[in-house]
Amino acid sequence: MSEVKRSKSDAREFAQKLKEMVTLMEQRTRTAKIQEYLYRHVASSSILKQLHCLALKLANEHSINAAARLQLPEAELVPTLVDNNYFHFVLASDNILAASVVAKSLVQNSLRPHN
Repeated sequence: MSEVKRSKSDAREFAQKLKEMVTLMEQRTRTAKIQEYLYRHVASSSILKQLHCLALKLANEHSINAAARLQLPEAELVPTLVDNNYFHFVLASDNILAASVVAKSLVQNSLRPHN
């Protein structure tokens, strides 16, 4: 009989602890959602609209244009990739604006290399 009474109190304690844990998790979830909204607001208000639009345009172009997603060059361009008379550059960056500035500068300087 004493075991039954003890198990009832253990079950009550377990239920109470479980309820406290659920309440704590709900509170953490609410706090995380509020932080998410705050961070989203800060990010959306701090990014210049032109940069945001550029990223969206490039992402849209990549998703729509199959040629933009093409990983391998066309077959007739392959000989130029191994030709040592050409300069080969690889530009890898997460910063779209910086990458476009570097690419533009590279093209301009390749058109007039001695200036």
